Amino acid sequence: MTLTQSAFWCRVWLIALALITPAAGSAQEAGPHDEARARVEHAKQLFDVRNYEAAFLDFSRAYALLDGHERRYVVLYNLAVCAERLFRYDEAVSFYERYLAEGGAGAENAEEIRKVVESLRALLAVVQVDSSVRGELWVDNRRLHEVPGTVRLPAGRHVIEVRARNHESVRRELELEAGSQTRLQIELQPISNYRGLSRNYFYTGTGLTAVALLTAASFGAVTLSERSYAQDLARDSMSLRTSELNQALDQVDGWARATDLTFAGTAVIAAGTLLLFALTDWSDAPAPALTTEDKAQAQSRSYW
Repeated sequence: MTLTQSAFWCRVWLIALALITPAAGSAQEAGPHDEARARVEHAKQLFDVRNYEAAFLDFSRAYALLDGHERRYVVLYNLAVCAERLFRYDEAVSFYERYLAEGGAGAENAEEIRKVVESLRALLAVVQVDSSVRGELWVDNRRLHEVPGTVRLPAGRHVIEVRARNHESVRRELELEAGSQTRLQIELQPISNYRGLSRNYFYTGTGLTAVALLTAASFGAVTLSERSYAQDLARDSMSLRTSELNQALDQVDGWARATDLTFAGTAVIAAGTLLLFALTDWSDAPAPALTTEDKAQAQSRSYW
């Protein structure tokens, strides 16, 4: 159920008239009010061609420009109608109620609008969102309120996301029916659990690097020892052509190759260990949890 379009443009005319005739003592504020009037007129044109999203944005800007103006509340009605045409009934209810609250006794057609609000409420579903930590509730990429808490949404398919600082976001897709009630339990995992590898991997890499380095150093010592032995044989002119010298030289070559390969392997393991260091989670701060007081407050919290 919506108010008639003629009633809608009645409100547009009221706000435009208020802008043309500033309140007493506020002539110095004509600048932003002129821009607000232009925004309203542009919004009217957008509304005529059913570009409700763009009209909504212009009305929002006009409302911000009219800060302090006595007729500012009228724009809330225009925002409510745009939200209603966009099937965002939860927003429409919020703007209608703000229009009534800010307009007070001066709010036109108050009784009719209250009936519209009741009709729109019947089109909404109630979703109780419980979360393990305090966070923000996003619905269809719109930030609504804090969680835990209750939110009312139009019937249909919605993507609900809970975001919290230092935690992984959680998304759920729901198909809601008008008048239905749904309870959603969200468990948010601390980001610290996903920021890096366990320190044990780095410690293991460090140990392997040390073992490989000691092994390479041992091979190097053996190589030097064998080379010294071969040099001693070479100094003995009687053994220059003996098989013992040839065998010693072969052993030197073998140990030298083993040493080179071991040092190369040590370098690879050391590089991997450095990479593990960069990928390791070194944080010790515990993730913030939802307190008992937060849970108690959530029991009575309801949002629009």
